Amino acid sequence: MHGKFVSRLPRLKETASIWGSVSFGVATTLLTFFPKISIIGKDINNSIILFATCVIFGIGALCQTMFGKKNTIWEKGNNKITAIYGDILDESSKHEEIRVIPVNTAFDTIVDDPCSTDKPLVSPNSLHGQWLRKQECEQEILNNEVLGNMSGKPYRKIDPLQKKRGNCMEYKIGTYSFARRKNITYLLVALTAFDTNNVAHSTQTDLETVLQSAVSYHNQCGQGAKLMIPLMGTANSRMKLDHQESFDIIKNYLLLRKKDINGCIEIVVYQKDANKVSIWNS
Repeated sequence: MHGKFVSRLPRLKETASIWGSVSFGVATTLLTFFPKISIIGKDINNSIILFATCVIFGIGALCQTMFGKKNTIWEKGNNKITAIYGDILDESSKHEEIRVIPVNTAFDTIVDDPCSTDKPLVSPNSLHGQWLRKQECEQEILNNEVLGNMSGKPYRKIDPLQKKRGNCMEYKIGTYSFARRKNITYLLVALTAFDTNNVAHSTQTDLETVLQSAVSYHNQCGQGAKLMIPLMGTANSRMKLDHQESFDIIKNYLLLRKKDINGCIEIVVYQKDANKVSIWNS
């Protein structure tokens, strides 16, 4: 709870300032038109009115800060950048949405548990692995779907002797495929490259390339659907970012690309990581 409170201190300062101004305005209005207010036959003096008003609005500011899950970072007309605490794999939404899932450059669909093989493919602890395990179709069918949606895109062939499991083709960082699930389009974007031992590697430049691909796809094909982007580079990609650094990189990149934003783009911070990152930083 302490970590969650600390992560929201910037928002508390902002909200307190707004609510403080409002409470001052309300209190001033009350004191101007009602110098004394009578409750149960007793007159309440000005200081009590002012104190009570500030306490009520102060509680409101604290509640809004601690229980608010969404922040609007930038907005112009129908175009905006927002941030939210949530779960990008939660499919309860009824709205049209495009959700980014970072994957490896071979778009592998085999998930390997820890220590199950000497050259594991997709980690079950990665967002890629979690998404794969939520799919109800067989792995081979899913693999054909993902690769089929990239038909015609250039790739490099991988020697089957070098990689005995998974897809023997490697696409460029930023290449994307997609999978449609009801009202949600999952945009699978290549972020990490495997070495000869299937150890994933990526850089901050790779992250920016992924963001460029996602924003361009949304601008061209979004048709009003919200684009949802998770934090990336904090786990198995060896980019070695902490959650706040990942959030700030994504936020700052989007702010630099405001002219290319067509609709709503939302940064999604996993709700259980709310104590690790503040979405309220300006």
